[in-house]
Amino acid sequence: MLTFFAALLLAAEPAPAPQEAPSPELVASLRQRFAGKADWSATFTQEKNLPALSRPLRSSGRLLISRQDGLLWQQEKPFASSVAINASSLVQRDSRNRRSEIKASDQPMLAAFAGTFAALFAADLKELEKQFTVKAGGKPEAWTLELLPKDAEMAKGIRRILVEGGLSIHQVTLEDPAGSLSKILLSDEKALSPEDAARFAAVRGK
Repeated sequence: MLTFFAALLLAAEPAPAPQEAPSPELVASLRQRFAGKADWSATFTQEKNLPALSRPLRSSGRLLISRQDGLLWQQEKPFASSVAINASSLVQRDSRNRRSEIKASDQPMLAAFAGTFAALFAADLKELEKQFTVKAGGKPEAWTLELLPKDAEMAKGIRRILVEGGLSIHQVTLEDPAGSLSKILLSDEKALSPEDAARFAAVRGK
């Protein structure tokens, strides 16, 4: 499970952190904007810089969020792979369509991470505030959230998360305890189609 989330840590320049605690007006605006907004897909792009490589590794694909099915990370380039996450398990299929599964009962932190990332990409402030101290800055049309883990176990994998957006989420930057920074860029947001919804079942099916 942690291997997958480590793969989301993409080297990047740090985003500016909010300078003040959330203003009531901004928080109210974000709550209203993203209330119930949890059935959508977007194109993602990512980069990963490794010390042993002279060039960064780049990948891209689609991210799908569903209230019912959770989160689906479908990489398309440079090779196909899929990871479906919900509160009970993480299912991964590699480029040869080989299936592997990790159950939340076997790794309790899986449920916490799964809920966090689903809430993160849905900008579900109520859910995020259960796991993080949330700071907000900017305006409704250009805002930033800084998330600091409350749980010590969560903090072992994530030092902080910065989310930037406007009408939708544009960028997510993650920092691990060692100071490595990561960036996920989102674009082309759309409502989930019936074909998209079927992808969850295709990845999870045995």
